[in-house]
Amino acid sequence: MVHTLLDEGLGLLECARRLGWALNTVKRYARAATAEQLQRPPRYRATLVDPYRDHLRRRLAEEPGVAVTRLLAEIREQGYPGSANLLVRYLKRAAPTRPPRPEQDSRCYDTESCSHERRHHHRLCARAVTLTDPFQPARRTGPAAP
Repeated sequence: MVHTLLDEGLGLLECARRLGWALNTVKRYARAATAEQLQRPPRYRATLVDPYRDHLRRRLAEEPGVAVTRLLAEIREQGYPGSANLLVRYLKRAAPTRPPRPEQDSRCYDTESCSHERRHHHRLCARAVTLTDPFQPARRTGPAAP
């Protein structure tokens, strides 16, 4: 679009006004001959975790659900001077699809403190309505509501 307007004889500022873009954006598009030249590579800055990257990758491959605190302790033994927060951010960026640990995925229905949730769940299931045929009226699966 920018190249078309420039070929018509318009200036950069007029192109920016017509397109509703910032002048620097129009300049960037004008300098680029192809769309690939507009793509910027992601900026990667070195972090304190980088020297321990191989160890972290190896440990996550061996044991995908390993706790971050254990990884932190292991790399601190190797001389890591950074914080736990920096390690967590690094791991989220490097491995965003870590599987959940079993204790994070489980429900608390088997404990006494969560018995109210179990009662609420059973009450909802008792009142559930099932659609057997979308063209027929719904029927209740449990006892009638109190």
